[in-house]
Amino acid sequence: MNLFKSRVLLTVLICCAFNYSQSQKIINQNNHWIQGERLDLKTEGRDGEKAIGSPYLNANFQPARILVNGQPPSVIPNVRYNAHLDEIELKHTDGKVYFLNKNIDSIKVAFVNEKKTYMLFSPKNDGVKGFYVFLTTNDKVNLLKKESIRLDKGTAEGNGYSSPKPPSYKNNKDEYFIVSSDGLFKKLPRKKKEITNSLFPQYSKEITGFIKENKLKLSREADMIKLIGFFNTLQ
Repeated sequence: MNLFKSRVLLTVLICCAFNYSQSQKIINQNNHWIQGERLDLKTEGRDGEKAIGSPYLNANFQPARILVNGQPPSVIPNVRYNAHLDEIELKHTDGKVYFLNKNIDSIKVAFVNEKKTYMLFSPKNDGVKGFYVFLTTNDKVNLLKKESIRLDKGTAEGNGYSSPKPPSYKNNKDEYFIVSSDGLFKKLPRKKKEITNSLFPQYSKEITGFIKENKLKLSREADMIKLIGFFNTLQ
């Protein structure tokens, strides 16, 4: 083997080793993705596994592209969203389940098949840090959805009229928020008057006209997205 071929082979081996090491950022327990900086091992019973129902809107692990502080892993892991604990869970090939550490500043999880993107968001004013679904990607004002599932404790003992009830998961009604580039974070009202008076009172006339002209119903997500798009034309 001549010198040129040796150098080519050495370069290929180095690249392969580098790519392999990068892929382990999700799955190697000796790597910082799992040591607590980015991932924590999920322990049994953290979310009431004996309860009726599910803490997941979709319990299946699905491929997703993840950005943590702007850095992606070189593999596309299989993940799911725990709507009860507000956690993104990742399944390793060894069968163990990990969850992303929410102490990180920036996390973006884009599900490949569902076309759905969760982002870790920390409101500057009133609001709770957590994973929100970003329904729009505008420059000025965006619409976020908060999904959640509660765990009803049930009753350990019945009375003379009813039987004991086990704990059960119940879906909460989705909540919608707007976030603006200047830091505004506010729950989106579902009534027309509340939207015009509390969010953008200076555009009350324009917003009322747009809702009426387009026959928008603010109980429909698609119509809320249209309204947010119109907000951006007013800014």
